[in-house]
Amino acid sequence: LFLFVASPLSALFIGLERQGLALIVHLSIFLTRFFALIVGGLLNNIDLTLWLWTGTGILVYGGMAFWALNLAGAPYSFAFHILFRYGQYSIPSFLLLLLSKVFFPGALCVALIVSVTSLILYGIIIMTKEGKLFSSLLTFPDT
Repeated sequence: LFLFVASPLSALFIGLERQGLALIVHLSIFLTRFFALIVGGLLNNIDLTLWLWTGTGILVYGGMAFWALNLAGAPYSFAFHILFRYGQYSIPSFLLLLLSKVFFPGALCVALIVSVTSLILYGIIIMTKEGKLFSSLLTFPDT
């Protein structure tokens, strides 16, 4: 989630001429991911590797998103409001994935079907709850 939010926000570093900060963020991403691979590889534990990879990604990309918003002058309360607002829409999808994990452990086909269904469910929820957002996606500006 943070990757999809932080990726477009990383352009703010360039627009605000703060490429040095962008370098620090990207070096942090590289080093934490390298650390996750090294630790997991040395301990021969793929689960630990994936947890470290995920955790460091959440921390670094989340930090980058908040840092970029701060540079743009947006208050932290705005970011938390957006995360909470759209995060609550993902609860049904999360519960569906959790139930599939509990009742069908290790079934790749079921996980794939549930993931696609969850994506569709999330899209339907967003389209019905955020009509203005959906209608703006369907209209193209006059050029």
